[in-house]
Amino acid sequence: MGLVAACGPDGPTVVNTLPVMIALTTTTIPPTSTLAPDTEYEMYLVQSGDSVSYIASKFNVTVDDIVALNVLADADDIQAGQRLKIPAGAVSPASSVASGPTTTSAP
Repeated sequence: MGLVAACGPDGPTVVNTLPVMIALTTTTIPPTSTLAPDTEYEMYLVQSGDSVSYIASKFNVTVDDIVALNVLADADDIQAGQRLKIPAGAVSPASSVASGPTTTSAP
């Protein structure tokens, strides 16, 4: 590979140069999850407008736990219709609602 330098009293000069090499490195930062590798889970169907942070708060788990369990490269890249694993033992939305009205008799 050569480089042409046009300045100088003798006209154009060719200078031999080495090719430029660019080193690419990547660093993977593991999610900060406290989940064991064999964690049991339940499935959640992502709805339009859902975000991982919304789903995490809905089930009382961390975003990191959902990201780690589902091996998500980007927590912001989920789609409606996608199925996500939710750590077992999480509070499901249905279980946090009272089972129905109760009645008591007046004495």
